[in-house]
Amino acid sequence: MSEDDPEDPFEDFDVPEDPEDPFEDFDVPEAPSASDEVPPPDAENPMADVTLGVESGDGDATPEDPFSDMGDRDGDPFGGAESVFESVDVGSVDPDGVWDSLGEDDSPTPPSDRKRYADVSKHRYCEQCEHFAEPPAVQCTHEGTEILEFVDMETVRLLNCPVVAEQRELGNEE
Repeated sequence: MSEDDPEDPFEDFDVPEDPEDPFEDFDVPEAPSASDEVPPPDAENPMADVTLGVESGDGDATPEDPFSDMGDRDGDPFGGAESVFESVDVGSVDPDGVWDSLGEDDSPTPPSDRKRYADVSKHRYCEQCEHFAEPPAVQCTHEGTEILEFVDMETVRLLNCPVVAEQRELGNEE
């Protein structure tokens, strides 16, 4: 069929001339059932039809109710119970003295034994670093520093690298 041909492509299909009602075979009662009836809307309470047939919850619990064994609770649930916090008299505290004691730092700062991990560009850091071993070895010769893994083709994960730490202190990180 071409674009110029105005012929209907569905013309060849067999379509019955007088189709029957497809719902004719169903057993539908002629009279409306109770569920088909809609109660008239209540003019005073527009939400009356929404709450129609819904229990108020004030009645007795049904046997299917999982909370039927629990008794009714009266009063404020938090009012009469003992508090989990204990009130303690600490006397008078000088707020300025507290702030002064917090500001004092007499102890020397111990060196950080914390492990520092960094994911950095291998081109920017490792390939230009004096501690990077000669090929074919792929390792850092700086004591305490370790190349953990190559995250992808451009990124390497380092442990305790002083060059990365220095660059971050200077604000020159990527």
